[in-house]
Amino acid sequence: MQVKWDAIAKVLSCKDLDQQAKEKAINVIIDPIFDFKLMGKLTLGKTNWSKLSESQSEKFIKLFIERLKDAYRDKISSYNNEKVEFQPAVKDNNSVLITMTVVSEDKKYTILYKLRRVDKSWKIYDMEIEGVSVIITYRSQFNDILSHDSVEEFLRQLEKKTVS
Repeated sequence: MQVKWDAIAKVLSCKDLDQQAKEKAINVIIDPIFDFKLMGKLTLGKTNWSKLSESQSEKFIKLFIERLKDAYRDKISSYNNEKVEFQPAVKDNNSVLITMTVVSEDKKYTILYKLRRVDKSWKIYDMEIEGVSVIITYRSQFNDILSHDSVEEFLRQLEKKTVS
């Protein structure tokens, strides 16, 4: 994780790259370390996931990946050469937990990365930012929408990026 973070920090601090080039470079770094498909399934939960047809689930995963990447890039874009500390990885059942703390002059915040083994590598399946799980946050939002709207309407809202 330290190596990946260092690569991201280098991209963010590069003055020669415009925003679009930075986003593309960050995607190249994060794509192999996130299990986006599992994150999407966990976000919907078994009940809502089973409501989707095959084509709807493919569309959802595509839209969810875009949303998640946008959110992640948005969160890290405020990084301005603050000190970053990684604690040693901790094994938790079938997962590994890695805590990263970002320390600036006036604030300190913690990101907990939750990883699981996929084939021969470890991939992130959830993150907690200041103790708030990305998966649980999205699940709450998506459950609320799907409790009163159709799957098609839900997907339309995701396309518009107006899910709140």
